[in-house]
Amino acid sequence: MKASLLAVVALILCADQANALYCYTCDWEQSNWRCLKAEKCSDKDEYCVTNVASVGIVSSLFCYTCDNEHSNWNCLKTYKCEDHEKYCTTTYSSAGLGKDRSQRITKKCSAFCPTIDLNIGIAGVATSCCETSLCNISGASSVKTSFTMIALGILASLACILRLGF
Repeated sequence: MKASLLAVVALILCADQANALYCYTCDWEQSNWRCLKAEKCSDKDEYCVTNVASVGIVSSLFCYTCDNEHSNWNCLKTYKCEDHEKYCTTTYSSAGLGKDRSQRITKKCSAFCPTIDLNIGIAGVATSCCETSLCNISGASSVKTSFTMIALGILASLACILRLGF
């Protein structure tokens, strides 16, 4: 019994680890989102390598694009911007309250960076922009329904109605 236990301990201490290396792979993709296929590497490989190549004009800007989508998952299509377009923009709009609240996301290339941040309580629009390739991946925005604005609007309406004597 002691001999077999000693043999097992010696085997465990002297054996090579059986961990396998897995790397994410793809060929000539414009976005890392298409490079999420894991493959087992050979036993001789010790690490994963990422190669990035740029063909054509080095300053080409790529942006995620979509038009009036309900979810950011539908906004992962890439597009090569025109030479005069220097910004990637994301416009997020929302309207309604609770279960009736809807949101829309639009992403595109743009020649200028619009500054829109409007919130009127039950509806709002916000635009963000950035200047590096594929920087507009996030669909998050700060446009939220403001219950304070709704309450102030209702109070102002009531004050106006009472003042006019309706």
